Amino acid sequence: MAPYGHAAVTSFLILSDTHNFESETAEDDCPLKHDMPKVDVLLHCGDLTQIGGLSAYKKALRMLEPFDAELKLVIAGNHDISLDGEYWRTHLEDDDEPEEHDQAVAIMTGPLARKANVTYLTEGLHEFTLRNGATFKIFVSPYQPKCGEWAFGYQRGVGGRYQKE
Repeated sequence: MAPYGHAAVTSFLILSDTHNFESETAEDDCPLKHDMPKVDVLLHCGDLTQIGGLSAYKKALRMLEPFDAELKLVIAGNHDISLDGEYWRTHLEDDDEPEEHDQAVAIMTGPLARKANVTYLTEGLHEFTLRNGATFKIFVSPYQPKCGEWAFGYQRGVGGRYQKE
């Protein structure tokens, strides 16, 4: 623990919208194609995938695994459709599996996530303590004002996710 009155220097790398990123097919000038700096906390703020899918979540975890970070935090985004249980249940197509939501959450919290050192965060306040003694709290939410037929949307102008359409 950092002594009272002394700040622990802590570095964050914030990512989002990686949408099924694959280093092998990325253009050479893409920053994610190159080594990233060592950081204390990597925070991925949504859209790991283009439209969900179990194999896409596995691919996203494999993409995050090489990052050199003590803590890797992931928040779902509106493109991560099968991570939104309500969205998934109300938008099933003929070829969709009803169990995919539970399977997607299991991938993001299971052995592959642990191997990648990824912590999947659901809406709420979370607190962490790093090895350098730094502690921080972070409130996360995948919800945003509804925009098209994407996941985690709430009615615009109503005042938040808890007041659905």
